[in-house]
Amino acid sequence: MEEQLSACGAAIVGPAASADQALQIIAESSFDVALLDGNLGGHGVDEIAAALTRRNIPFAFATGYGAEGLPRSFQQVRVLAKPFSEEQLIGTVVALLEHRPDPLRVVSG
Repeated sequence: MEEQLSACGAAIVGPAASADQALQIIAESSFDVALLDGNLGGHGVDEIAAALTRRNIPFAFATGYGAEGLPRSFQQVRVLAKPFSEEQLIGTVVALLEHRPDPLRVVSG
């Protein structure tokens, strides 16, 4: 995922290998959208999804378990079903960017 998104010009923050690391990234970093695995190291992701929601960061679940394995209070969140194609990945990120509550921040370098 990282290589595919980087090739399209995305700046990647992460990935997070644990829930604690994900929460730290959310608290300390600035980013426009997130892809959240439905199961992070064998643990649920309810707290991470809630933290993203509090920061108004659009996100999608990337999961091979289906919607029934996702937190009940986040059933309305977009799901990127594994395995997915590069086209599906890019399409999901673009859709998330289009639904940002704040203007997109663009960094030129």
